[in-house]
Amino acid sequence: MAVEISSWTELNAIRYGLSGDYVLTRNLLTTDSDYSGIGDDWQPIGALVSGFTGSFDGNGYKIEGLKVNLPSTDGVGLFCYIDGGNISNLKLENADITGQNGVGGIVGYLANGMISNVSVSGSISGGGNYIGGTVGYSYEGSISYSYNTGTINGNDIVGGIAGYNYGSTSNSYNTGNVSGNNNYIGGIAGYNSGSISNSYNTGNIIGTNAVGGIAGYNGSNISNSYNTGSVSGSGNYIGGFIGSCTGGTITNCSWLTTTSTYAVGYYGGESKSTLSELDWGYDENSIDTYKDKSNLVYSTWDIATTSEYNLNDGLPFLAWQVNESGSDWLIYEAAGIISYAFETFYDLIKENVKSIVLSDSTSVTIKTYTGAFPDKSLDKKEDYPIIVINSPDINWQTLTIKKFWVNGSITIDTYTTKAEAADKFADLINYVIENNRDDLRSAGFMFVRLDGTSKDEVTRGDIKVHLKSLTYTFKYVIKKTETW
Repeated sequence: MAVEISSWTELNAIRYGLSGDYVLTRNLLTTDSDYSGIGDDWQPIGALVSGFTGSFDGNGYKIEGLKVNLPSTDGVGLFCYIDGGNISNLKLENADITGQNGVGGIVGYLANGMISNVSVSGSISGGGNYIGGTVGYSYEGSISYSYNTGTINGNDIVGGIAGYNYGSTSNSYNTGNVSGNNNYIGGIAGYNSGSISNSYNTGNIIGTNAVGGIAGYNGSNISNSYNTGSVSGSGNYIGGFIGSCTGGTITNCSWLTTTSTYAVGYYGGESKSTLSELDWGYDENSIDTYKDKSNLVYSTWDIATTSEYNLNDGLPFLAWQVNESGSDWLIYEAAGIISYAFETFYDLIKENVKSIVLSDSTSVTIKTYTGAFPDKSLDKKEDYPIIVINSPDINWQTLTIKKFWVNGSITIDTYTTKAEAADKFADLINYVIENNRDDLRSAGFMFVRLDGTSKDEVTRGDIKVHLKSLTYTFKYVIKKTETW
């Protein structure tokens, strides 16, 4: 049975039982009575000659305000050295950690151990090499489902997640700024000789030589990962994705081309402007392209959509960040109508209109709006005219999307008391959906009940549509009224 940890004093005592199993049972705070002298003058657990071999389960709790001031010491963090041990489910919040070589928020040196579901915020710095947000130096270790938002600074081999990665880093991300005085500075890893997968960086990366958005140096494998953080260096081999690459396999990755002049600072004796020329992935010229699930790079990713969460400003994020399962990635879809899906819908209406209970003389006019729908978080009440229906027995009626509510639902309404137009439009929509469900789904439409449960048909007057992007442009400025 795991030993329960409920105080700074008990946390400190782990160093006397390095092979034990432990579980945190409450947050450890700076206001705790035993914080002073322990948490604010922390000595890393274990030593370079005797690492931690047990397990520590943070149980979802946080350790707040950990301070380590050992600028001449190697192996600095909450733990000094983990040798086959496991750390999981822990938040290290507002840490202030300083060491020399092998400095990380969770551990300085990791060998054959596992770090899972941990987060680090605050400041991590080292005067030497192997400095990382969670791990300074990982040798055949595993880092997964983890992230850093803190500021990371070192000399050589500095990374947002790991300074040196000779193990596996997966399903992790960095949003903190990472800087190094010299070489091998990266958003996920400063130096990668292991594997990186399903990971992303949005933090700013600064160094001298071999500076990269994902890895400063890569000699191994990277897959399904992206960088949108700026990358800069005063020396050579600066890349928006990788600084210097001498081998390995890179697949299904992408980078934002405005982050750096080159995708890869050095490969095969020269700089590479794009990932696509190497068949390593895609080169995105605009941040908005990341917000569209139809982006080609996502075609091989395990990615799903969500209209409930927008954690990453519309960019893809990892499903575990919102405790979702079923896919590795999620991408936000706001409520509304996307351009290419709307075009598909319009074409299907044209194809099917004669089969609806409308006369052949019925006409449809599509009026357009170009720009961005109101943000989902705002209670906007603008009206957006979309379709006008005219038939022999009904005067011209304007059907309007009214009131974008906070929950993203929209309703089709009319300006007059004649509800026949709305009824006929609902009939039309129902018919098109019934006969073209697969096409509409592939185009991006998902119709749901107002209570949020999925549904293949819509109710007259109550239509909720999920959208791929807040920003859209209709391809038809004005389409003249036509008779089919």
